[in-house]
Amino acid sequence: MSTTKLLIAEISYRKLNFALCLLAVTASAALFVAAPTLATGYGRKTDQLAETQQTESERKLSETQAENEKKLADKRTALDAELKTLVERNEARLAELRKETAMMLAKLDKQTKRTMRDLGFNLRIVHRDTDMSRFYLNFESHDMPEEYLKRLANSPILTKVVHLVPSIRSTITWEGRKRLLVGYAPEATQTHIEKKLPMGFVIKPNTVYLGHEAAVGHKLGETITIEKREFKIARILPETANETAVTIFMNLKDAQAVLGKQGKLSEILALGCKCTTINRISEIRAQLEKVLPETKVTEWHSKAEAREKQRDLVAAQRKALLSQQEAADREIIEQMKTQHRKILADLKRGNAETTKKEKDDGAALLAGLRASRQGIQNTMESLRDVVTPLVILVSAIMLCVIMWNNVRERREEIGLLRALGKRTADIAGLFLGKAVLLGLIGGAAGCVVGLVVAWGVGRSMEFELTTMTGGSAELLGATLLGAPLIAALAAYLPTRTAIAQDPAVVLMEQ
Repeated sequence: MSTTKLLIAEISYRKLNFALCLLAVTASAALFVAAPTLATGYGRKTDQLAETQQTESERKLSETQAENEKKLADKRTALDAELKTLVERNEARLAELRKETAMMLAKLDKQTKRTMRDLGFNLRIVHRDTDMSRFYLNFESHDMPEEYLKRLANSPILTKVVHLVPSIRSTITWEGRKRLLVGYAPEATQTHIEKKLPMGFVIKPNTVYLGHEAAVGHKLGETITIEKREFKIARILPETANETAVTIFMNLKDAQAVLGKQGKLSEILALGCKCTTINRISEIRAQLEKVLPETKVTEWHSKAEAREKQRDLVAAQRKALLSQQEAADREIIEQMKTQHRKILADLKRGNAETTKKEKDDGAALLAGLRASRQGIQNTMESLRDVVTPLVILVSAIMLCVIMWNNVRERREEIGLLRALGKRTADIAGLFLGKAVLLGLIGGAAGCVVGLVVAWGVGRSMEFELTTMTGGSAELLGATLLGAPLIAALAAYLPTRTAIAQDPAVVLMEQ
């Protein structure tokens, strides 16, 4: 009988023994397949869930950031609109203030001009041969022809002198007292200069204006006699503390007739314009030198300075008012900008805190998920690394024990087979073949059972077998090859015992 027939007969005769061995091999193979497959599949499922959770966290974080950016942009737009409205309102108010200030200052400037006009002339143009000491002390001057006035008025070169008023003056004795007689003519017209309000007295012929002291004993409207000519008192001037108090003012022609100086002038009164240069009087003298070299000019510094200071004061007031309002508006706008920057900064900080909290929550949730599943993963890996080898070892020992008992029970059969001429290789083939067959069948069954168990457990843990088959081919191959090998190793010692028995001794014992 061949070894194969003997093996089949052995299995048929000892079905329970074969079934127990097959169960041990199948169980160890199934656990060998199921444990790594579950561990690998659960790990991949964990990675999938973690990736999904991370993607979801990133999506929510992106949505939050987009929402925060939109809120920030909307708030910035609203604040910019508010600021623009404020600026426009301030500009409108400032424009209105400029208009009101311009009107007020124009009125003030007009009043200033009147005040300046009332201050009188600040330039005195006299003949160059006039002794200024005698002119100031005794009002004596070197007379000049009236033609000089026309030359000055008609010259386009003369631009820094306005309000040319011809005058003659001299001291006389009237009513037993020394008086100053001054004659004025109307202001000469300068066609090349913008027309201005006239300055000086406009005295009608045959009338006089009397200074306060000269009018003592007389009354307005009274007729008086001066150098055998009669004049009507048209005006009595207010009290002053200068030569005006003792002055008699009359029309230039009347004064020339009284003094016997027809066609003559003592001086030409004028007003020097406000020049932007420092040496104003030098510029005026330079122009006079070109137009009328026969004259010279002197200036009342106090009046000139008063005019300039008043004009500068008006300009400074105008500038100060506008500057104050502009500064106030700028301060309000800067305060608003600062407030807006603070609001935006607070909003940005709040958005950043919200984003950080959401990011931290997502990270914590992901970490919790990983930690929770890592514990199960560790348990599975412990099952794979500890329990599985232990079960395989127990199964191998169990198979070895069963095989050993099988050898003991079959001592007579083995002795008889040896006596019938069976070789040692045939006997070894019988036992090792059985072990290898057990390994092949048990390994294959174990692969199927292991995958089914893994699939079932995976379904219960919410992951499919298809998600954990990576590396299964190598695992199944190792199981199908390893199970027969381990079974053969487990049967090695019993097989050596079987082939080591002396058939003669065994048969004699029987």
